[in-house]
Amino acid sequence: MRQQLFFAILLFTLAGLYACQPDPGAGRERITPETPVEVNNLYPEPAVLDSPPVIKGWVQYVNSKLEEFEKKGAYTITRDDGNYEVTAWIAGGEIIRLYVLKPSTRVQQWFYLNRYLIPMLREVGPVGDTGDFYERIYYYTGTDSLIHARERRAETAGELSDADWYRYEPQGELAADPKALRRSAIKFIQGQ
Repeated sequence: MRQQLFFAILLFTLAGLYACQPDPGAGRERITPETPVEVNNLYPEPAVLDSPPVIKGWVQYVNSKLEEFEKKGAYTITRDDGNYEVTAWIAGGEIIRLYVLKPSTRVQQWFYLNRYLIPMLREVGPVGDTGDFYERIYYYTGTDSLIHARERRAETAGELSDADWYRYEPQGELAADPKALRRSAIKFIQGQ
């Protein structure tokens, strides 16, 4: 009986502690992921990639073809803020995807390129010193418009796929400026 009472108190305490944990999406708009629109063209006209569902469909198509592309890298590129390891996938003579890892921060980025424009950037990395991880997806149209960004967080990188998505408002970061982001990607392509 004492043992049952002890376990009941322990369970109640743990449940209370869990309930007091802050919701990583508190005060933010939860997003239901959209159904991708099928795009079966590696290099569609940029005007076609005009919304998150279409861009997501195109990215899925690109990812399904990766094994057919020429892969270059990983190359180490040194910039003022540290070293980056860059891998490129080339289709039809053009880079269609870049994978960038900044080892000092463990931040990983996947740039998807269509005619050297960036329809989508995916980023995964640690949240400061908290031990948690984030995943962010940014959707762009043309050369100067961020049309949507979202984020999810989890205690481990492996748990991100089960976390909820929330609207994300980038502030003062490279991903918030599509022109600067494109310049950064072009420099990676040029080995700078």
